[in-house]
Amino acid sequence: MSLPPEIESLLESHGYSLSGKTKFKNQNTRLVLYDHLNEKRISKSVQQIKQIIKKGRSEWHPILDMEIPDSRIQHTQIDRFIHNQDSEFQSHDSNYQKTAYDIYKENLPKLAHKNSFTFSFSGNHDAELNGLTLALDTLKNRLTKDIRMTITNENNNVSYAHINPRSIQFLSSLFANDSAANRVTDSDAAVIEDLVNLRSIRFDFHNPVRGRRINAGFFPYINVSDEDLSIYGIYKSKSDPRINIPCLLQAFIASEQFSLDELNQIASFIQTRSIPQTCIKQIAEYFNVHIYVRIHYPTGKTSHTDFAANCERKIKLLIYEDHYMIDKDQPVKKIMQMIENKKLIPMNEKDINRISWGWEKINPITIDSFRPIIVQPKRKINVSKTGLAEKQRSIMCDTPISEIQNWVDTLKLRTKINVSDYYSFPELMQRIMYEYGCYDNVIEMHGPTANEIRNSLKFPQIGTTSGKKFYSHEKLYYIDLNGAYSSCITGIPEGLLNSQNTKVAALLKEMYELRQKVKGNFGKLLKFMMNSCWGYSIRKPPVIKHKYVPNVENSINEFGPYIMKHSFNDDGISGYIDLINPIVIHYTCPQFAKSVLENYFNFFSSIKQKVTVLYENIDAILINEKDFRKLESEGYIGKNLGQFKIEHIFTEIAILTKKCYVGTLISGEKYFHCVKENYDTFVNKVLEK
Repeated sequence: MSLPPEIESLLESHGYSLSGKTKFKNQNTRLVLYDHLNEKRISKSVQQIKQIIKKGRSEWHPILDMEIPDSRIQHTQIDRFIHNQDSEFQSHDSNYQKTAYDIYKENLPKLAHKNSFTFSFSGNHDAELNGLTLALDTLKNRLTKDIRMTITNENNNVSYAHINPRSIQFLSSLFANDSAANRVTDSDAAVIEDLVNLRSIRFDFHNPVRGRRINAGFFPYINVSDEDLSIYGIYKSKSDPRINIPCLLQAFIASEQFSLDELNQIASFIQTRSIPQTCIKQIAEYFNVHIYVRIHYPTGKTSHTDFAANCERKIKLLIYEDHYMIDKDQPVKKIMQMIENKKLIPMNEKDINRISWGWEKINPITIDSFRPIIVQPKRKINVSKTGLAEKQRSIMCDTPISEIQNWVDTLKLRTKINVSDYYSFPELMQRIMYEYGCYDNVIEMHGPTANEIRNSLKFPQIGTTSGKKFYSHEKLYYIDLNGAYSSCITGIPEGLLNSQNTKVAALLKEMYELRQKVKGNFGKLLKFMMNSCWGYSIRKPPVIKHKYVPNVENSINEFGPYIMKHSFNDDGISGYIDLINPIVIHYTCPQFAKSVLENYFNFFSSIKQKVTVLYENIDAILINEKDFRKLESEGYIGKNLGQFKIEHIFTEIAILTKKCYVGTLISGEKYFHCVKENYDTFVNKVLEK
């Protein structure tokens, strides 16, 4: 017989789950259980478990058991689960929350047992993915294995994701909708729902891949002597809060060569606890400091590397036992003697895992940094060795490079641009803007002011005016804005004041006029470049680097700890890897985006005062014929930049959600937007009360 509900609840609430097939007869029946607190299988009866609990076994809640303020709410596990999620999760409906909770609860013990298994999606992808993500995040401090996820979508395309101490914080980016990026696209962008068109994920557990790079993180010993070794990042307790500071930052603090403001900046740049030696170059060059790094190998041999050797300020660092420390007073000799005399005790595997998996990025930046914008030319890349030729053709919208080059050569640029060096149209656009003079006297920034501006940005919303379902069988016009955001760009604010550089408006007008003359892929490319010009100003920190590699398996062995995802090309050997950048020095120009969005809102606010908007989708609105004629009479309809053009004329339309609607066009054709079911069935669903 199955376990009685009250016994199952007792076991579950104290961290036990069934781990084998056992016929339960009474409370003296021995059960095969998995003990989540101690991470091992045991054989105990319910009576024995009760004795363990009586002696002080604490309750076990993977999500911290926080009290719900309203005493009338029943403190069930799902209540606590929902209460401890962020506001975005709590804003979902109860079905979404229950699905996520059920997936979380079902897969938590599977992940804890570290046995391979496959999760198959059944319907609500977003909620199911959320539940899986929360389960992984809950167990991150208890995992002793790296996880390889084999992700299969409904088209049977396969990619691989890696979960390890460095990638766990970025797990959500594997699946989550990047809403900020989507908001800066216009209404004919690709359907975001297709990006999560998943069939299954297989979870396999592997021993950690160290990689061939030197990755220093923390010193895995506890100091039990009377001597203070904290200057070397070695502490007397595993609970010392300083142990959670990356050892590279600890070494910089001990050097006394950086100001407090500089240390705050370095802390904000660090993305992972362990940092490869190669990343020190960025710090050395950014702060103009000569960093001398000596590596002490287990064999006793040493080597060294100089970074920014011409700088006057100098810091000497040492890497020993995968740990950065200040190179002062010959620490290695002292440490080796203390290990031999058992004054330094090695941490156990559980503590090492807890510290490795439990690190959370700190972002204490409290000062602003400003600098002029300089967009450097791209370095020439040999496409035959990087596999970027195909990628370039795709990104450039299959437009011949010669055609793009001929156009770029007609622009009044300070320095000639070689288009064939670029494999990203936003990067090409940024270089064009720089050489056109759009960034003259414009600053970019890093710090609290930049964050404050970014957080103040308000993006256009999608949906009906009422926020509810909508149905109409009258003649309605769906019109969108020519040039979208580009039409609202008057210039780039030079700094925090009101002055602005207006050259970008002239450049965009020139590009739009060319768009009207050319057809096909080149026109599409111009549109994409125009749309990218201001979105680039609020780009997110490049924490993830997408990289082509000729041999994926070799790259996993080399960069293993920092790989988030990989995929293979048809040859099964080459492919792409997504790497976490351990150090990210990131400046943006958010005042540009702020001015664009403010102008955009002002424009659409003026339109809404003239007409009744029934539905809006970023750069498009749905209005009736009377309002359309009114806008037409006032010069708002046409082909010019900043005017509206007719996208569709509907004789019937049924809108269920923000993106899901169907309609009948004036031609009689049935139109579907993010809808795959039968037309009449969908309309009836909208008409249901």
